[in-house]
Amino acid sequence: MIGFRMEYDKALINSKYIFETSDEDASFITKEEKDMLVEYLEKSDIVFSKTLALFDGENYIAPYIIFSDSEWIWPSYFSYNLARQDYINSSFLFHVQIRNYKPLALTEEQRREVTFFLEKEMLKV
Repeated sequence: MIGFRMEYDKALINSKYIFETSDEDASFITKEEKDMLVEYLEKSDIVFSKTLALFDGENYIAPYIIFSDSEWIWPSYFSYNLARQDYINSSFLFHVQIRNYKPLALTEEQRREVTFFLEKEMLKV
């Protein structure tokens, strides 16, 4: 899981599966890479959503959605935050580059596995 923040995801933030980007595992990204990453994030499959609007102060960010490409899981606000920074977790960047910045559709089995994983992590609180 990547890109989750305490103010929006108290239920998931303590998961041992959260990947924070530290100086040691951060990769600098160009504007072109950032644009391709944001597109990848927003075009991947939705695995969870709820009727909730997310805000950064008074600025609307996005509806609350969780996306996945079967290996990584991220919230809708991750692309908003990524657009405002010049680095990303190196492992995630490599993963997306291997896929040539094109998300693959989840199979029904993968969707069930991701949904089950999220429900289990959310219930740990």
